[in-house]
Amino acid sequence: SKEMIHEIASVDGVAGYVPSVKMSLVEDTAAGDTNGENDGASESSDNGEVTLITPVGLYLNVRSEASQESEILSVALEGDTMEKLSESDGWVHVRMADDTEGYVSADLVEETEGSEPSSAPTRNVVITNSFARIRSAASTDSEEVTRLNQGETGIYLEEVDGWYHIILENGESGYVRNDLAELE
Repeated sequence: SKEMIHEIASVDGVAGYVPSVKMSLVEDTAAGDTNGENDGASESSDNGEVTLITPVGLYLNVRSEASQESEILSVALEGDTMEKLSESDGWVHVRMADDTEGYVSADLVEETEGSEPSSAPTRNVVITNSFARIRSAASTDSEEVTRLNQGETGIYLEEVDGWYHIILENGESGYVRNDLAELE
């Protein structure tokens, strides 16, 4: 049977998605839990322990829903850690260091040590030429993905044979010749 995923909103209005097996009805009382028992509906434990995960590659798209076709909300870079909120059907519901919640493929993450989500330091690549072609591979023979204008940036991943491998604002990756840009 296919598991149902429900859209929910937190108290502060942030939307998210939860598998139905993780949901239960909890009575809201101003005084809190009146019978002294915890019904297990809370995802965090009393001792504050969380499960952290990190990308296994250079970067990982964080999506709005548990689907390859859903909107890219953010990008997790190598060295970033995210809180694992739940896992279902090959997708992990995560919370990033900036409190962004989304979904990542379970195949592209691994558990790691730590007590809270964190972001690795990032560097930007800034286009210094009037424009630069962003390519699918580190070669002028490769397909043009897009163009960036002077002053526009991408997040630096690595340098490959005279090319900067970058992440674009839309979450796609590409390559720009390093003589058309500079690393900040």
